[in-house]
Amino acid sequence: MVKSEHATIRFPELDFEIPRSTQKGSLNTVEGILQRSADELGIEQPYRYTQAPEIAAKIDEIIVTLRSMASGARVPFTLILDDPSGNSFISFDSSTYTIPENDPRMNFNRYPRTLQ
Repeated sequence: MVKSEHATIRFPELDFEIPRSTQKGSLNTVEGILQRSADELGIEQPYRYTQAPEIAAKIDEIIVTLRSMASGARVPFTLILDDPSGNSFISFDSSTYTIPENDPRMNFNRYPRTLQ
């Protein structure tokens, strides 16, 4: 996956979003994106447990789910890569499909482009 600095990644099943301000301009696998997100959420967990244990417990659930998605134990899931600049993309398994638009697991929505 190529994620430009303008892209947002969402996982609707988790109500989880990686805003464009984080993981800027990265080249990674979907597994890597999920692992990195789980790792970054976990950094502040000790502090959260002292300040807001109920929130920390919910974040622990998200971390576990992100890791299970990354390992392939929790599939299928939806990943939305939203990039108004059009500079991000998800590569596909070329041994199975020759054109990404023909992959039944992917949906492409294009932003209309104008001079404005």
